Amino acid sequence: MRSERDKVLEKWEKREVSGKWKRDETSGTWLRPGAPPSKQMIAAEPEADEKDRISIAKKQIINSLASKDNLRDSEQSDAARFAEWYENEPLLKFRFSCKKLMSFVGPGFLMSIAYLDPGNIAGDLDAGIAGGYSLIWTLFWSTVLGLYYQTLAARVGVCTQRNLARVCAEQFTAKTRYTLWIMTELAIIGSDVQEVVGSATALTILFGIPTWLGAIITILDSFLFLFIHYYGVRKLEFFFLALIATMTVMFVSNMVIAEPDYGSVARGAIVPTVPEGAWPATLGLVGAVIMPHNLYLHSALVLTRKINYRNRSEIHEGNIYNAIESAISLFISFVISTCVIATFAVFIIEYPDQSDLTLQSAADALARSFGPSAKYIWAIGLLAAGQSSTMTGTYAGQFVMEGFLDFTLPVWQRVLLTRSVAIVPALAVSFLGQGTLIEMDTWLNILQSV
Repeated sequence: MRSERDKVLEKWEKREVSGKWKRDETSGTWLRPGAPPSKQMIAAEPEADEKDRISIAKKQIINSLASKDNLRDSEQSDAARFAEWYENEPLLKFRFSCKKLMSFVGPGFLMSIAYLDPGNIAGDLDAGIAGGYSLIWTLFWSTVLGLYYQTLAARVGVCTQRNLARVCAEQFTAKTRYTLWIMTELAIIGSDVQEVVGSATALTILFGIPTWLGAIITILDSFLFLFIHYYGVRKLEFFFLALIATMTVMFVSNMVIAEPDYGSVARGAIVPTVPEGAWPATLGLVGAVIMPHNLYLHSALVLTRKINYRNRSEIHEGNIYNAIESAISLFISFVISTCVIATFAVFIIEYPDQSDLTLQSAADALARSFGPSAKYIWAIGLLAAGQSSTMTGTYAGQFVMEGFLDFTLPVWQRVLLTRSVAIVPALAVSFLGQGTLIEMDTWLNILQSV
């Protein structure tokens, strides 16, 4: 009586004879010639060892089961058999290691920079002015929700070896794919406008140059960061870690100088309250934290870490370390944003009639209330926020374009494209005044929350 192995082997040999399938002698797998990746069927010979079967089963799940409706019943049966082999692999108990965690540090901090761009700082400023300490709970739960989404995005990258944009392109129709791409590009451009104007405002505070000139300088200095990119991903990550550390020191220092009521800060983080007239600031705070293009960015950044994808336990371990790093980085972003809200909550309590602050006028207000040093601390932190978010927006746009359109641009061309689009509204806001900026920031953040 023939064994199950012999039956399976005979089935695949018949398919090879028919010309519909071809055996890869090197890997011992069977491939469907000419089929797109999403419909490619991969199977192992029965003689392959268990590790090979598990590795092939993983590819089977990713590539074939996603197109299950397009497979014949016999093919679905084979896919289920391979999936069963994969599920039966023992999952080793997770053991935490600081050294291993350090090897995963980087993508989460690059991702968290999008939570700290000038648009977010403007949202925090607006929240502190409109609601005092009362809206910190919105920031907290938005960060928690953002952590949940970022963890899922990282898992997509680790488990499929594709970024989220590529997965969407393979799963959705052309109409849906192009709609998602256009919406994401608009979100990136909107964030880019906030970054340019925020950095220009910081340069104006520090050096007294016109805002429009600061905007042009900011657009041009973006190309300087490209040189760091060519020295390797790790060096780029350390550079951004330094900028995050600068923001942390600056904004925490301003909060300490302001001497907020820490009991009110804690109560604002726990008790849900929305003061009258603070709903736009509340919605803007949600949009400032949860930005759609950041999910695509994170799912691509985790692919820079080496994981043995033939080992189910290592995949599980990678997901855990990515989640831990994301939690640490977003906690730091939450602390920075809380410092901004608390600082301006103290200010609005002392000067309740000055509720029309902008990023530029906020510097003078801080100097008047807490001393001249507060003004320059604010400007340095704002400049670090604008410069750090420059490259993350560029990378997000690059990954989105590659994933949705299967089209790649050199990084410098991508910077030129996004900054060329952003320069017109950025210069318009520069000439129209800072009042237009704070209103634009609020509505851009509300749009991203939707």
